[in-house]
Amino acid sequence: MQQQIYQDLELPKGSQVHVFRFRGKQWPHHLEQWTKITLPDGSYYEVRDSAESQLWSHCDGNLRDLRKVRDWRIRNLRAQELLNQRLSDQSRNPLILRLPEGSRQVAGVVTSLYTEVTHTEVFETVEMLLKANGLEYKVIHEIETSRKTMRTLMLDQQIGEGIDTHTVGLTLTNSETGMASVGVYLYVRRQICSNGMMANTGIHSQKLRHIGDKTELQTELWRMIEQTIQSASFLIPAINASKNTCVIQMDVERFLTKDLHYPDHLSRTISQRQGQHEGWTVYGLVNAMTWVASHHDQCAKSYQLKLQQDAHRLLMEHNDDPFTFLKKLRHEHEKEEAAKV
Repeated sequence: MQQQIYQDLELPKGSQVHVFRFRGKQWPHHLEQWTKITLPDGSYYEVRDSAESQLWSHCDGNLRDLRKVRDWRIRNLRAQELLNQRLSDQSRNPLILRLPEGSRQVAGVVTSLYTEVTHTEVFETVEMLLKANGLEYKVIHEIETSRKTMRTLMLDQQIGEGIDTHTVGLTLTNSETGMASVGVYLYVRRQICSNGMMANTGIHSQKLRHIGDKTELQTELWRMIEQTIQSASFLIPAINASKNTCVIQMDVERFLTKDLHYPDHLSRTISQRQGQHEGWTVYGLVNAMTWVASHHDQCAKSYQLKLQQDAHRLLMEHNDDPFTFLKKLRHEHEKEEAAKV
């Protein structure tokens, strides 16, 4: 990936924002917008696409309220007025334009608190730590836009056979123009059908904002990625161990409802994922919980993360003794419920 070089321009007092609307190719159904920032010396810079909404988000008004105004003339004039007021007083975290080298086209708008973490830094750190942990991988998806980049890696280790196979991977996101933080996401991709259909389950995710001392950010980036990769290296044997663990002879639906305080309908849906009646393995229970968490029509958003977290902990911490862990989990949920009261 070729490294883009940016020039940062701090907007001085007296800078002005002007918004222009004109007919697009599909008039009257389409309007194109052009925003121009004029500096006191008469030089100007163009702001387009995603950087434009980012520019408005730095105004002192509530952008959501502005968007509720249906008349785009009033909305843009109001946003323009608020931003110009902000530009006239740069005493608080001045705005900075990120410009590709040799260009007048603004790629992003940040403040003086912004610290760059490049795509190269993120990807090279990940590759270095994967090799240090003896994990082979391949890039299965990569996309780069003016807003951010995303790269998905799949570890070269398959778990299971036939239809019931798993792969473990990482998804990395970053932006060099202030549009997104650094994101590292660990996932398990499970083949659930003979036609090759896959289901993704998020297991572990961390984010790093582009704010702070550069050295401290690099240290935190290393720690964050190392922790995620260590989870990945533990995850593979954990999945294998969960298949061979003893059968959990218990009423799962009752346990989820009474002990973990999940809603009745959610516990019933998870319980119905088990087609056999001789009991649950840890592997079966984890799969049922993550399947329900990944289906928005089956699970309310407020319970999706909780289900995934409980399933992940059960997978990683049961240590061939799921009964002891489930008791521990029940005790923690009871403390959480008591704290709410």
